[in-house]
Amino acid sequence: MTRETKKTVGLITYGVVLFVALMNLQKVAGAAGTFLGHFKPLIYGIAIAYILNLLMVKVEDRWLAGLWARFPGVGKHKRGISLLLTIIIVLCCLTALGAFIFPEIGRSIATLGANFPTYAQSTMDYLNGFFSQLASHSGIIQTINEQWQQILKSLTDMVGGILNGAGAIVMGMASTIGKGVVNFFLGLVFAIYMLLGKNTLGRLGNDILDACLPDRYAGRIRYVIHKADRAFSSYISGQMIEAVILGTLCGVGMALLRLPYPVLIGAIVGVTGLIPILGAYIGTIPSAFLIFIISPVQALIFVVFIIVLQQVETNFIYPRVVGHSIGLGGFWVLTGLTVGGNLFGMPGMILGIPTTAVLYALLREALDERLEKLGKRPKTAEEEPPPMKVTAPPKKKK
Repeated sequence: MTRETKKTVGLITYGVVLFVALMNLQKVAGAAGTFLGHFKPLIYGIAIAYILNLLMVKVEDRWLAGLWARFPGVGKHKRGISLLLTIIIVLCCLTALGAFIFPEIGRSIATLGANFPTYAQSTMDYLNGFFSQLASHSGIIQTINEQWQQILKSLTDMVGGILNGAGAIVMGMASTIGKGVVNFFLGLVFAIYMLLGKNTLGRLGNDILDACLPDRYAGRIRYVIHKADRAFSSYISGQMIEAVILGTLCGVGMALLRLPYPVLIGAIVGVTGLIPILGAYIGTIPSAFLIFIISPVQALIFVVFIIVLQQVETNFIYPRVVGHSIGLGGFWVLTGLTVGGNLFGMPGMILGIPTTAVLYALLREALDERLEKLGKRPKTAEEEPPPMKVTAPPKKKK
């Protein structure tokens, strides 16, 4: 078999495998998820190491660079010192945040728990009175009221069934949480070892590429990894900033509107804001319920406020904070979010945007390189020709 024949067979085989995988993408993703589930501590460790490394690089290469140069003996241990300071900074930030938010959240939850029976009864009385008043004016409303009573009865029966099985649910949750905690701490141990030996791991990766691939392909893979690293690091930083802005605006806006639990709900919206675009809506559901049992009118005001805030966040804050940080416009941000979410659910929503940024950058570079070879350099906005004027055809002479 000649070299060209082998190449042709390889391309055909690759095309067939790719086609079958794309046609069964959900099954492939499920199988991959099941396989990767056995490596959760390692995956957690890679994720934790990557996030901590964003801060560790600044500590080691910027903030303490002068210290290493001035004291060479200390500089020999700069990796361990930088990692220790990074962990201390993260713990201090979490402690300060917890000292400010957690007491307020605890007071809000305690107040809600103490007053929940009263709030629930008031809400039921309000709704029953509302439907009873409307029922006196129309038979249709009477039917709606009867349906409402049936819905309440069904909800009561459903809640009773849930409570009867609460023991099994709690045990299942405890088991899941216990496994998650164990995996997290194992991942943290993996992360510490990875960060301490990241130079060794980097050299090992380069050696594998050089040993297994030609220089051309190895260099291309390094370039793609570099682009992906820049996109993901910028995205993670931008997403965290955006979540803080969203949670702060929500809490301040609720305080100005005199809505209950501004700190608690601001924290909920901020945490769910880590989910791109749709995070505020996800946080709205439990938050609106908490306000509804106190005052349905205030719950309606809160929903309207969140809708307005979400529009501002979607059209102005998110595309500029996250989109500009990874070099994407608002259209591509929404495209990556939608396609990633449809294919892989929540992980796809979170990772779809930086993945889109990498693919867009590589495609743009490939197109520019191709156009340059063809002598058709892509034109900038200043070089665009003026629009053609459309004139009427000349009249025929009689």
